[in-house]
Amino acid sequence: MVEIQHLAEALDSSNRDYSFNLRWLAQLFLTFGYKPEAAKVAAVAVPLEENRLRPDDPRLAYALADWAGFYRGHLGLLPQADMLLSRAERIVRECCGMATPHMEPLLRERAWMAATGSAARIRGLEDLRNFRASVYGSNSRAVEDSTRDLAASHTESGQWQQAAKLYLDAADMSARRTGGRGFEHVQLLDSIASEFAAQGDFQMALALNQRALERATGFARADELRQIIEKHHAEIQLRLRAP
Repeated sequence: MVEIQHLAEALDSSNRDYSFNLRWLAQLFLTFGYKPEAAKVAAVAVPLEENRLRPDDPRLAYALADWAGFYRGHLGLLPQADMLLSRAERIVRECCGMATPHMEPLLRERAWMAATGSAARIRGLEDLRNFRASVYGSNSRAVEDSTRDLAASHTESGQWQQAAKLYLDAADMSARRTGGRGFEHVQLLDSIASEFAAQGDFQMALALNQRALERATGFARADELRQIIEKHHAEIQLRLRAP
């Protein structure tokens, strides 16, 4: 632990990439299978961040939320993650208020901290989507992404009817935002078509896939994407004809 601390402290704390360097060091240990050492870096990094930044600085809340995600996603240590996230939430609440954009990464991490497909995960994603709508507007890319995440969570919890509506809502948002054109929108239609096919709704899957095919033209890599969509089209038709 002493060696880890010396290594972390050797990084230049005045450098604007200081937090990134600490995270990179922890990630490097994980990459080579040294999970305990990665945990030690995280344990050293958090107090170093606290010493570097003022206790009411929203940047400290970002750093704590980021390390909470590391504890959750890479180390599987939810109690430590929850403690860090609660501290980050307290900082933002006291310095800036709960309605400021500073809350977005905290709401996102709070949602992902809940179990996959759980009611708590769904509530968290709904809170995040509502927050993004209030900040960025209801047809923004951020709200569209949250809608898809929410649909996936409903699917994981066995609530396909709710998920299907949300996926279609996301497709409509994308159409309004992009004008129904371009690589991103067409790829989204194909992806949502695959979600419907996976749930056995081949008619809707085929309709969405056909919309994607009709729009797969006039942009970079359109031919490449069209080949993928045509492959999915054939697969859906094959499953439709299956007894």
